[in-house]
Amino acid sequence: MWQSDAYVSTVGGASLTDPGADLAVVLAVASSALDIAVPHSLAAIGEVALSGDVRPVGLLTERLREAARMGFRTVLVPGKAKFTAPEGLSVVRVDHVTRAITAIQSTRAAA
Repeated sequence: MWQSDAYVSTVGGASLTDPGADLAVVLAVASSALDIAVPHSLAAIGEVALSGDVRPVGLLTERLREAARMGFRTVLVPGKAKFTAPEGLSVVRVDHVTRAITAIQSTRAAA
């Protein structure tokens, strides 16, 4: 994507200041560039370093609980994060953006 400009907007003009949204934004841009649809039932939580590493964020257990409440069935989370997942929620640990993209492809194939 070095030759492309990426523009990211949020619904209703909301501002994204939480680094926990990094992984979701990166996956949205990657899905567009690679023509891979992100499943509607998948959420992603994590801070992304310039190296592509996915870093833990605070309050992950609460974020997972809210994702389950909102109807998400699968959530990508940082590989080294500590959390308690709600029952029925599939949690996939990813330590790098490339693994997150692979996880999206695997999730689509399983659907």
